[in-house]
Amino acid sequence: MEEYANLDLLRALAVLAVFSGHLVLHTGLRNHGLVKLAHLGVVAFFVHTSLVLMFSLERLVADSERTLAARFYVRRAFRIYPLSIFAVLSVFLFEALHHQLHGAFWSRPVESLLSNLLLIQNLTHSGSLPAPLWSLPFEVQMYLVLPVLFILVRESRIFTLASAYVIGLLLASRFEVAQYVPCFYAGIIAYAMWGKTPPRFHEMWWPVIICSVGAAYWAFGQQGRADWIAASLLGLAVPFFRQICWRPGVITAKLVARYSYGIYLSHSLLISFIFGRHWSIGLKVAVLVILAVSVPVVAYHTLEIPMIRVGQTLEKNIRVNASRGVAEDLRSC
Repeated sequence: MEEYANLDLLRALAVLAVFSGHLVLHTGLRNHGLVKLAHLGVVAFFVHTSLVLMFSLERLVADSERTLAARFYVRRAFRIYPLSIFAVLSVFLFEALHHQLHGAFWSRPVESLLSNLLLIQNLTHSGSLPAPLWSLPFEVQMYLVLPVLFILVRESRIFTLASAYVIGLLLASRFEVAQYVPCFYAGIIAYAMWGKTPPRFHEMWWPVIICSVGAAYWAFGQQGRADWIAASLLGLAVPFFRQICWRPGVITAKLVARYSYGIYLSHSLLISFIFGRHWSIGLKVAVLVILAVSVPVVAYHTLEIPMIRVGQTLEKNIRVNASRGVAEDLRSC
């Protein structure tokens, strides 16, 4: 049994919902419920990400609390930016080549390109390249406060944590840049409850809960408060279920979760390219399946993993240098 198999399942279902929703868009069924579920998939990503990063901070603080934030930011930068930069440049070049081949005028503002490379397009109100990249700026901006929230949870400052949640709700209702704060906060609440009591419910009910939230969102959900409610339900539920142990499900969810970042960033470009061809539907489906599997796998092993290791090395250097500084200070006393 995997320690976090339930989280792998949540992430796997989230990325599949996003993939399915964007695929439906290219069939012309723009009012289909799967398009809604694509947005819910992003919301589930937010819950999953903040919860998993709280566990990451827990491991980092065990090594050293002094440089916790710096080491966290370095690791996240090398986890997020290399593949997102590659995706942005790929779409940029694809657009340029497409217009060049068709003899059409094309001009992408430099500000738009830079905003996407820096993941600040929600602040500059630039379009996202590729389209699913819209969610990453909110995630990156969440990183800025996550170490502080981790310390609050770790020190059991429940009143302060609750106050931060209320402030987050107020900000989300008034400012666009904060609209997903309650979604990220749901993962933090899940972390605060994690392990406080033994998981009470059978693992078979966890996918049922995920699907039930998805069905309710499909039927009634609209962006905004429905996002917050769905995220809160997932965050509140996940600590209370035993980890799934059905091996085929565990292995499949783990594999999809491992390559989910590549799937998330590449699928929109792949769908646009393939469904823009004058091919038979059978050929389109076959090519999409092959590329949707192979591109994220190749990206993970050739770009994601090497850059993650670079980030880990830099993080370790920061920790070691800080330890040496402490030792020198002690010797000088």
